[in-house]
Amino acid sequence: ETSVLTIQGYKKNSFEVAENFYNYLELKSKQDGKTDVVLISLDKLKLLKSAYPNYYLDSSSFIKEVKKELSENLKNLGDT
Repeated sequence: ETSVLTIQGYKKNSFEVAENFYNYLELKSKQDGKTDVVLISLDKLKLLKSAYPNYYLDSSSFIKEVKKELSENLKNLGDT
């Protein structure tokens, strides 16, 4: 499965337009269940990494641990 990152930029004075488009994409993403939609506001692009560090991390180890925990919890539920 291929991941795609799409960035749509807006000027500060167009926040309402950005918010409306974000709301549209949120509704659409709830229907397809395959999209994460994020609306951020920063004065400088270089602040993105410090403001949203989780988007820069390798999430594979986190996902592995969550799956492990879910598997153990499901197994324990079956034992009760």
